[in-house]
Amino acid sequence: MKSTKRKPAWVRLLCGLAVLCGLLLAACRPAGESKETGMTETETVPNGRTEKETETAGEPVDRFTALTVAGNPISDYRIVYAQDSTRLAKESIRGGDLIADCDFDRQSAERLRDMLEAVSGVRLEVVCDMDTDSAEHEITVGMTSRSATYTVCSGLPTDGYRIMTVKSTLAVCGETYGNTWHAMDALEAHLRDALAKGKAIYDLSADFRLDGTYRLTRIGCIGDSITVGWNEDYYNYDYLTYPKQLGYLLWRDAVVINYGEGGREMRTDAGNAYTKSEIWKTCLKDAAGLDVVTVMLGTNDARYIRNDQWDAYSDGMFKASAQTIAEALRRKNPDMKILFLSSPEIFEERDGTVGGAIRAIVGSQKGIPEFLEAKGLTVDFFDMNALLQNAEYTKPDGIHLTVEGLAYFARQLAPVIEKTYLAH
Repeated sequence: MKSTKRKPAWVRLLCGLAVLCGLLLAACRPAGESKETGMTETETVPNGRTEKETETAGEPVDRFTALTVAGNPISDYRIVYAQDSTRLAKESIRGGDLIADCDFDRQSAERLRDMLEAVSGVRLEVVCDMDTDSAEHEITVGMTSRSATYTVCSGLPTDGYRIMTVKSTLAVCGETYGNTWHAMDALEAHLRDALAKGKAIYDLSADFRLDGTYRLTRIGCIGDSITVGWNEDYYNYDYLTYPKQLGYLLWRDAVVINYGEGGREMRTDAGNAYTKSEIWKTCLKDAAGLDVVTVMLGTNDARYIRNDQWDAYSDGMFKASAQTIAEALRRKNPDMKILFLSSPEIFEERDGTVGGAIRAIVGSQKGIPEFLEAKGLTVDFFDMNALLQNAEYTKPDGIHLTVEGLAYFARQLAPVIEKTYLAH
């Protein structure tokens, strides 16, 4: 039963004063002020959270109620990406329409747009740097023409990336297109971590910076003029070589380097042997940093040897020369993966005897993995010849690939390399 005993007078006086103070504070509190903290909803403490949120930190949230860059609302921003470096080439060279979608920074920018929308609910505009003037509130992606880009991208290490606030601009940049793409991994992880810690209001502050690396796979392509990409139909064939297009297709996770030189042969006893070239010396110099090397040599061996001259000795020398190349590469890099490719068909329209020789050489190429395995060397093999039997892919000389053939070559090889060497 509740007691009815009166409290002493001094107790009643203190209680009355407390009530009076409460009423006075309520009357003086500005509209919109937090009842729990005495701070307005927009007022923040130094770590980017309201005092109320500081008290509840640790409780995960699904989305920021406010995401800012250097104190500016994310809704004030647009995303600006660097123009595709192949844009002009596509518009000016024959076969330009065969080049893969090389707007890599646009793809990274669109990924960033979707990421920011997921964590903030705000969908930003994505524009090309060469199509727009600079603005105060921008998030730049890649090597753009904006001044902030030069600040952020300066001094990036190999495979490095950096995300940094410069004044009111947030800049994202990588040493390669692929590194820029993987910079998004780091930024997304950072923002998700903030959400997991309950930071409902978050600022990518004026001193915000993320540095990191993502190692891309290095692929070297050894070969002759087919690898070089020789073709008289366009003035800048470099854009359409199969190694270059292979790099376009695998850009997120690989860098492809062309070590081809016209006229070179597999056989080390030949006057124009690949192992006697300067490009071979360059390849060996770089070998320690190469993860995968493709070898496609044999077309010129067929050019200089008639069908009836390709005998057991020729077969043995061809395979022994493949061994010489593989051993030299592995001495430089024991972990290197080596992929031998069969040579494209040489059609009878050019020379029936040479056409017969290339088929004999393809037979030798198919036997290289077994031959080398007996020597303690493990290599891989892919039969490109079987995929390039269509004469429409070969120029009238019966040797070199058309621009369509080069594009087809890259599209067929890319998934093989991706599945075998890039799967994480």
